[in-house]
Amino acid sequence: MTGGVEKFFPDTPHSVGAEVEVHKKAGGAVVAGSSEDAEARGGVSYRYDIGSEAGVWQPEQRYRRIRTEIPGEQIKQPPKIERKLIKNTMELESDTFFKLDRAELTPEAKERMKAVIGQIRASGHDGNIRITGNTCDKGSDAHNLKLSERRANAVRDFMVKNGFNGNELLAQGLGESQPKYPNTDAEGHKNRRVDIEYVTYQNEYKDEVIQQGGTSTTDPKVVWRKELIAEPPLWVRQALRNVVDHKQSVDTYTTTAGTGGSVSPNAPVAVNDSATTTSGTPVNIAVLANDTDPNGDVLSIVSFNQGTNGSVTQVGSALVYTPVVGFTGTDTFTYVIKDPAGNQSTATVTVTVGAADPNAPVAVNDSATTTSGTPVNIAVLTNDTDPNRDVLNIVSFNQGANGAVTQVGNNLVYTPVIGFVGTDTFTYLIQDPAGNKSTATVSVVVTGAGTSPNAPVAGTDQVETVQDTPVTIKVLENDSDADGNTLSVIRVGSDAAHGTVTISGTSVIYTPNAGFSGEDQFTYTVADGTGNSTIGRVFVKINTPGGNLKATNDLYTVDMNSSANSFDVMSNDEFPTTGATITIVSNASNGTASVSGGKVLYTPKAGYSGTDKLTYRLTDSRGYTADAVIDITISNTSTPSNLAPKDDYLLIDLNDTVTRKLSVLGNDTGEGMTLVAVSTPRYGTAAISADGQSINFTLRSGYCADHSFTYIVKDKYGNQKQATVVIDVAPANLKDPNAPPA
Repeated sequence: MTGGVEKFFPDTPHSVGAEVEVHKKAGGAVVAGSSEDAEARGGVSYRYDIGSEAGVWQPEQRYRRIRTEIPGEQIKQPPKIERKLIKNTMELESDTFFKLDRAELTPEAKERMKAVIGQIRASGHDGNIRITGNTCDKGSDAHNLKLSERRANAVRDFMVKNGFNGNELLAQGLGESQPKYPNTDAEGHKNRRVDIEYVTYQNEYKDEVIQQGGTSTTDPKVVWRKELIAEPPLWVRQALRNVVDHKQSVDTYTTTAGTGGSVSPNAPVAVNDSATTTSGTPVNIAVLANDTDPNGDVLSIVSFNQGTNGSVTQVGSALVYTPVVGFTGTDTFTYVIKDPAGNQSTATVTVTVGAADPNAPVAVNDSATTTSGTPVNIAVLTNDTDPNRDVLNIVSFNQGANGAVTQVGNNLVYTPVIGFVGTDTFTYLIQDPAGNKSTATVSVVVTGAGTSPNAPVAGTDQVETVQDTPVTIKVLENDSDADGNTLSVIRVGSDAAHGTVTISGTSVIYTPNAGFSGEDQFTYTVADGTGNSTIGRVFVKINTPGGNLKATNDLYTVDMNSSANSFDVMSNDEFPTTGATITIVSNASNGTASVSGGKVLYTPKAGYSGTDKLTYRLTDSRGYTADAVIDITISNTSTPSNLAPKDDYLLIDLNDTVTRKLSVLGNDTGEGMTLVAVSTPRYGTAAISADGQSINFTLRSGYCADHSFTYIVKDKYGNQKQATVVIDVAPANLKDPNAPPA
């Protein structure tokens, strides 16, 4: 409240005045850093007018006073608009939000929180949101303070998961220090509550009568009008930047019709940005990082245009620029920001695009589908490539605008905000061992939650075809649904790098690019008809004519004087799905070999110990052949030995291509054991370590079939025996901890 008087001395430029200004806070609230309930300021002034427009602006005042002579009649003017700064408080009380001595939001609390969040979004907020936790008096002061902090953080975490900026959410705990109700059983211990406080603007329209009209011969009347000074009182500025500590309406900006127009708060300042990338590689640009606002307001991106040689998308509060493949040079685009009052500013982003490093990895965009609030595991590295076949790792990733992203192993898990339906995007950065990097974008389609409790389960498919030959894949044959719903393929991904994919009924057709041979993969979406869906993945091997036949050398150990030892030599070979046959090309020198049931039977010479070898040949249905060698060790059983190696089992996630050190001797029995040989795995590489005590194994990317390899161990007596390492490769969707049960 402001009041003042001024005495003018006729026909002189002299006047004296007095003014009192009082700020009172309703509800007994206390300004941060102060213990008073009201602020009062007063002053006296002497004025000597020089010219007709002279006035005085006293320090510590928000308004200056202007003497105006307005003779004539009174007429009603258009409404005056008063913009009020309002503090909103929401109290989340009782055991519907927190159980006794607990800090987890109950299911009922989460539903009510959704309504609270909707109200905050509907009204908007200026500055931060303060979240304050409170407790009953059941525990010690220290326990209650910690519990109240956990409750405040539980509400904060829920709001972050539902799309709020964590930097604008201030959580604190007060323990039992500010009870609202008696801490008794009869009152239901309702002090276990959390208060949410935030500030909004509200426009209020009022009619105002002022003096206006023609001339008059009577003495002029003197009236005062308020003219806005751009700098509001300190505690109002604090309210604009932080959580306000006052329970009152604040007249911060006033516009009076007919008295000189309106004055807006200070506008933000958008500062030009620059970035660097390589041809075809997206770059994430935090354009708001160097933009400022004189009022400390939170800024947002309103709009942006496209570059001449690249596209621009928004990811959260950043912009992602993706140059056209092959373009090098400089490109520019502009963007517009605004503050909560609607003031805007524009800046330009300049991107320098260099030539792509021929040795750098290539990150390929990914897509996924999930339902609202349901996490989805995305194997982003699966379709990324490296010209040197280096192992790639995820270096960093950003968050989606409507969901959270976390890393689980070599995958990224996207969890959409509860209630969000639409398309969200985020980017991730990969790196090879040399430090070369590449960025790609992940697009996630979020649909409404399904009516069935369980989503379908998509099995991983593997197929082969020949160069320039389409292949039909019955992808639904290994997919299932716990609710018995009929499944269908509703879409295929655009992530096949070397071919095209189309839907054909309940199957999909993959057509390789002309002349391409090698490996490719793609995703598809299977739906249960009730709104639930799941992503499946298909691996395709495209062979050159006759190229899909590979015989791999084998290692075996047998005992002296043994007979008909069976060797499953085809277990690590590659051949068409139509199969292949085995023939002996070069027989053993120290034993005999034959073929039976797709296996080689070997019998060493009587009394012989040492080594032997033979060559076998694979022949497929097309007449193509491939040869391999079997190396055989015949152990002398007459030498004392307790050598007894045991088989090993290793479970690896699909595309987990990190080299692993396998201590295969750990479960073997023997004296002075040393590894002397290891066979070649079908879908990976294996090598004996320098000390002969372990095997370094690397899974081949893109294969999920189980396979095995063998190793030979020798003890200090010279005896040698063989054991097998079984590799169990688990598809990514089966290892997803968030996936529904099969």
